[in-house]
Amino acid sequence: MIYNIIFNFILGTIVGSFLNVLIYRLPKKIEVVFSRSFCPECGHKLGFFDLIPIFSYIFLRGRCRYCKAKISFLYPFIELLTGIFFVISFIYYGFSIYYLKFIIFSSVVTVISIIDLKTMEIENGPLYFGLLAGIFFFIIEKNYLNTLYGVIIAPLIFFLIIILSKGGMGGGDFSLSFLFGLYLGFPKIIPWFFLSFLIGFFPAIYMLLTKKATRKTPLPFGPFMAISGIITFLFGNQIIRFYYNLML
Repeated sequence: MIYNIIFNFILGTIVGSFLNVLIYRLPKKIEVVFSRSFCPECGHKLGFFDLIPIFSYIFLRGRCRYCKAKISFLYPFIELLTGIFFVISFIYYGFSIYYLKFIIFSSVVTVISIIDLKTMEIENGPLYFGLLAGIFFFIIEKNYLNTLYGVIIAPLIFFLIIILSKGGMGGGDFSLSFLFGLYLGFPKIIPWFFLSFLIGFFPAIYMLLTKKATRKTPLPFGPFMAISGIITFLFGNQIIRFYYNLML
């Protein structure tokens, strides 16, 4: 058991390192697969010992080996977070189709939400990949009706919000809602929806109170959808049962 946990954590940090590449390069339209990693500040090609997940950041004390420029803490954070996701997925699902589904889902929404946080845009590449993978799981799991309900309900709710708010929510969030509907299905999509707005409420209030934003300031909603999506993927059934028991 402990060896599997260690293996999954190491594997997750390696995948997290690749997610960092996607997060940095996709918005800048930089080639991802065949181009070597480099320092964003000095452009120096990075060696093996510069690219060991988490440990390189610690050993280099958060600075580039060549130009001494500060390295964003986001890099080891994403590696650590992805390692944790892999461990959680193994503990919850073992080596099963659900293990793979959660890994892909959490990785895709991490990339999308961080890019959205940095650029205020939903990146199409990881979204399309996530949708294609979701269709694969849809076919394998054969939970057709609940998944179809999720794919219909989630975008429909966001479409109504866009109409009622007169564009207060972006079209990217509408597109992203298909992904969550596909992976969460019905009825998990319901607590996901409410939890997304609940999680997003507190940062929005903080920004307003500190005058760092106004009511007209656009805020990225993708990260809140992602956090809620991961929580609901893992604990959606428990949330639904808890709410049901309160209503009895």
